Amino acid sequence: MVPAFGFSVGDFIAAIALIAKVSKAVKDKAGASTEYQHVLLELEALERTLRHLQALQPTASNVDHVNAIRGMALTCRIPLQEFLERIQRYETSLGPYSVHRRGCLKSVGRKSQWTVFMSDEVVKLRTAIGAKVLSINLLLATHTSESVSRIEAEGHRSHLTLMASILEQGMNVEKIDKKITDTQQSIENNTKTQLRRTDELANQIEDAATTLHHVSNRIDTVNTTIMSFRDLGIQLLQIIRHLPLQVRETLDQIAI
Repeated sequence: MVPAFGFSVGDFIAAIALIAKVSKAVKDKAGASTEYQHVLLELEALERTLRHLQALQPTASNVDHVNAIRGMALTCRIPLQEFLERIQRYETSLGPYSVHRRGCLKSVGRKSQWTVFMSDEVVKLRTAIGAKVLSINLLLATHTSESVSRIEAEGHRSHLTLMASILEQGMNVEKIDKKITDTQQSIENNTKTQLRRTDELANQIEDAATTLHHVSNRIDTVNTTIMSFRDLGIQLLQIIRHLPLQVRETLDQIAI
């Protein structure tokens, strides 16, 4: 919110108070004819307009325009003040209730003059106030139209910005989705490679186990053969020990 420089709340309060004072003067001194009722309606319309302008909050883009409208609206104090001053001067000198003329034989004539005077003044006041209210309302309508157009333009720009952002986000989502797909494919390929290598390693381990089993069997066979030779040697030694001494000596000589 941007403050409206040059005008205060007191300016509007003073103008509204002046309108109330003029309305009271019209009611008290002019009567209740249709013409006077019309000017009272004009004064009420002016008061509503001033209250609206008082509450109107300008923005950085329209503060000058709002201040111009407020300045024009506050000039309504001039015809209002002049109206009160003319009534006061006329009433003091020629009015039907003038203290200087009380009891005069021409009282009826002065009352007629007062009625004509008030009628003319009310017409002038109504013309001035009506022109002010019309001008202010036209400016307010222009201000409202410009504000609506500006809001629509800002809304359109915001919509375009939002659509561009959504499109960009959509493209980013597609990129992320592609990266996820590529990553999943890479993980799947790596998994297949690891499984293949695992199978190859398992086959190699199985082949090594088979070879080791064969070697173990051969070792067992060799051990069995060695044990057989050992047993055979032991049996031969036992046989030799039981041979006659003469035979053993003969065998010893043969061995030498």
